[in-house]
Amino acid sequence: MKIKNLAKTGTLKAMIGMLAIIFITASQCATNSSSSPNIQTDVAGSNEIIFSSVRPNPDGIMTTGIYYLDLETMAEVYLTPGRNLEMPFFFWSPQRQQVIYTDMADGTAYNDDEIYASDLNGHQIRLTNNNHSDSVIGWSPDGETISFYSRADPYAALYLYLMNPDGSNIRPLFDGEMTFSSAAVWSADSQRILTNQASCDLNIIDLETRETLWRFSDEDICDGIRWSPDNNMLLYLSDRDLDTLPNSPILIYREILTLDLKTKRKAVLTKFDVVLNPIWSPDSRWIAFSAGTLEALNLYLVRSNGAALEQLTESGYYTVNDWSPDGQKLLVTNINDDATSVLYILDVNDKRLEKIVDNGFMNQNPIWK
Repeated sequence: MKIKNLAKTGTLKAMIGMLAIIFITASQCATNSSSSPNIQTDVAGSNEIIFSSVRPNPDGIMTTGIYYLDLETMAEVYLTPGRNLEMPFFFWSPQRQQVIYTDMADGTAYNDDEIYASDLNGHQIRLTNNNHSDSVIGWSPDGETISFYSRADPYAALYLYLMNPDGSNIRPLFDGEMTFSSAAVWSADSQRILTNQASCDLNIIDLETRETLWRFSDEDICDGIRWSPDNNMLLYLSDRDLDTLPNSPILIYREILTLDLKTKRKAVLTKFDVVLNPIWSPDSRWIAFSAGTLEALNLYLVRSNGAALEQLTESGYYTVNDWSPDGQKLLVTNINDDATSVLYILDVNDKRLEKIVDNGFMNQNPIWK
């Protein structure tokens, strides 16, 4: 293997490790199986995106920040001035026109982690203020509730909490002994939340009554869980294994599975050496994902029933990040040999890639506003 491939493999491993953290702390299609989807919706596409980037801040210090980009004017706004995110993950609310994220408040102590919100002008508010480590893991689709983890120290119990968008009304999701969950996945109607109390011990909880509406247990691993937009199916990663960076084991996933919420039937959609970040299309009929090996990743589409698997890119280190609201395009990232990355828009019908961010820095996790 060439030296540059070794370097890139290390970068991919680091990226997989970061994605594993967010996973755990957190398809009118043509009948021809070889054809691309022609997904039609009534929702217009968006010309604005939000993404994270590691680059010099206004003081010249390399900082992980969140940026807004208007794709028509290419005007960019720095949303997190004065902050340096520990992890480049964030959540956006169209209703609130805000982004939420986790950052250290005042220093480097473990319990300095707090949750912040920024608007599109970069104005920030602090949502939590306590002696615990708080990590945001989700925002309800209606923009009314934020879910987050909190723990007193690295060895303490991990508690799952909810709060209002302004930081008020902080309350535990669970009463009594059921405190831990490796997932907190919102339903599209924001009325229910799915939790995972073990490797694969899934529960759907009604947020008004706190009653468990649905339960499923399995011997397999269920990580990176995503609820379909039509509320009928779950999508998750399984068949995981440990790979290693120096002094740091990370998780590698090989399978994408679906689970029908009505029948509780699971199905293996794909199996590769490495699979990453499967994402539902807006109409719930297609799934986009990244797959390949530790030396190369490409983008794929597959129907929600496992049919019509199609490769969208030929070579590179691509990861899929988000579907456009109209289901016609994907936001994707390609990692370069020097550990910088470029953001693209990929048309799922003609497979054309359009470069949108190429600044010589590490750009990650783009989402449509």
